[in-house]
Amino acid sequence: MSCNLDPYIFTTDTLPSDLRFLPPLANGLLGWKVFNNIMHMGGVYNGEAGHCHRADVPCPLAVKIETEDHAQHSYTLDTHTGIFSHDLRSSTVTASQSLYSHRFYPNILVMEVLLERHVTSEEPVIVNLVSSFTPQSKDIQFECSPDYKGGR
Repeated sequence: MSCNLDPYIFTTDTLPSDLRFLPPLANGLLGWKVFNNIMHMGGVYNGEAGHCHRADVPCPLAVKIETEDHAQHSYTLDTHTGIFSHDLRSSTVTASQSLYSHRFYPNILVMEVLLERHVTSEEPVIVNLVSSFTPQSKDIQFECSPDYKGGR
């Protein structure tokens, strides 16, 4: 962990080996652990007669960014804003991924990806979004419905 003057901002160049120690991000309605493929929603439970638990809901933000170039990783949790950032810096580009639970729209989880070139080039910048999202849950039975305007 690097030294930061603000005691509410935590920065490191490696993630914990035990993924249970990744930070949770929540806004009172939705919450999930960074990079995890499961989230929880307030009021969504499974079970009955005292054997109830928060239902595991598939999380579409189970995404990590990767570049084809060798890059230096940096991870930051800003507890002032509730934003977790993952930065990849190479000689040609910086790719920044920000994850948070929206404060104004509580039913929205956000992932922003920003690419910043360091050199002028005609070569494309390639960033892979590696997702572990699967639309399945042990707690929720999903059913197919008709497409709506070409989407599901």
